[in-house]
Amino acid sequence: MEITGKENNMYIDSHQHFWKISRGDYSWMSSEYKPLYRDFNSSDLLPLINKKNITQTIIVQAADTIAETEFILDIGNKNSFVSGVVGWIDFENSDVVKHIDKLIE
Repeated sequence: MEITGKENNMYIDSHQHFWKISRGDYSWMSSEYKPLYRDFNSSDLLPLINKKNITQTIIVQAADTIAETEFILDIGNKNSFVSGVVGWIDFENSDVVKHIDKLIE
């Protein structure tokens, strides 16, 4: 997806989240959080950042799982307005190097 903001200046949203509730790894999220308790993806964010002339964004993980990191990396690869991803990895896991190598691919 492309942004439509002015190209003269770069405005970066340095912390935002995407989530898909059916993935099941957002233990903190429940239906009590009515405004948040729905999927939130790039098609939800794009009109908001275009309205404010935000040109780039950094996705931050919303769950402490490798699956979440893979999920947001995939979103980042599909959207030109994503300039970075803050993911999660378990550095105490004996397979940490293998997991990092997989994420680098």
